[in-house]
Amino acid sequence: MQLFVQKRYTTLLLVCTEIFNAQKAFFHKGPEYLRPLKQKDISDALGCHESTVFRAVKGKYLSCPWGTYPLTYFFSNTIECEDGYDACNPKEMIRSIIDAENKLSPLSDQAIANRLVSQGIQISRRTVAKYRNEAGILPMSLRKQYT
Repeated sequence: MQLFVQKRYTTLLLVCTEIFNAQKAFFHKGPEYLRPLKQKDISDALGCHESTVFRAVKGKYLSCPWGTYPLTYFFSNTIECEDGYDACNPKEMIRSIIDAENKLSPLSDQAIANRLVSQGIQISRRTVAKYRNEAGILPMSLRKQYT
């Protein structure tokens, strides 16, 4: 049993090291510098199966100067930006749009998707809703403030 626990610990350590290496800009500069990263990238680097990476990060959290994040936060489906795949972070872009919205008349997920499309980010309403939920941001009807 002890060997099994040691193997899990070692796998988690290796996965976290790869995440840190891939997301250096995030840890040095902040959340807006989160880069697209897939679990497949980590599994390829470690020479293991994707499911091993998934099990290693499931239910684990990381505390850093920017807050506490689930390890799954560092993985995303890449979003095609106007200039190809770059360091654009749709989750942070959604958060900044919502932070800047009129609280008396908050934006719908479709309106947020339309703004991102106009900025060159190809994203659907459903993906906006998914990212908003993952970030713990309430839906439009619950964000509305009354005077």
